[in-house]
Amino acid sequence: MISRLLLFAAVLAFPSATLAQPAPKRFAIAGHGTLVLNVPAQWRVADKATANPPAVSVSLRPPTGDGFELQMTAVWLEPAKRAEMTPEAIKERVQAISKDLLKQAVEKEAQLIELRGQQALGYYFSLTDRESRNSGTDYRHIAEGTVTVGEVVLIFTFLHREPGTPAKDQALQIVREAAYVKEPGK
Repeated sequence: MISRLLLFAAVLAFPSATLAQPAPKRFAIAGHGTLVLNVPAQWRVADKATANPPAVSVSLRPPTGDGFELQMTAVWLEPAKRAEMTPEAIKERVQAISKDLLKQAVEKEAQLIELRGQQALGYYFSLTDRESRNSGTDYRHIAEGTVTVGEVVLIFTFLHREPGTPAKDQALQIVREAAYVKEPGK
């Protein structure tokens, strides 16, 4: 009884903390399964599925404004292609993307960071665009990577204006916690 009262008091005292909790959102991948992402409740969500290839693209933004955008595309892979998506192959792919972006980056080198969750495994990097106006659709900071999640490959780009935004940690947590649920009978 006392613990229930304490929980109720905490909810009353810190209502914004309870509102900010991530909620699982499900995104269908036609004919194969569902991508499940734990998205903060207030974030704006837009998604678009395609049948060929079986994929879903998801865009996440803050409740208001344009301080950041998390863009993700999850593509279902045939078993043979899935076998090719080893951690080493993902690392090489992400490294190649980073080398291309380094040409316009403040940084001289991109550090690859492993991103691992219960189902997710892959790599990402973060860079700063030295020529960005940092307004409109032009963002100064980027974190980009690729992870496998069950039977899908998830490619993500997190664009943001402020270097230390907590939203970056939240975005990486969404990717880390991504899950794939196989469609029954598939």
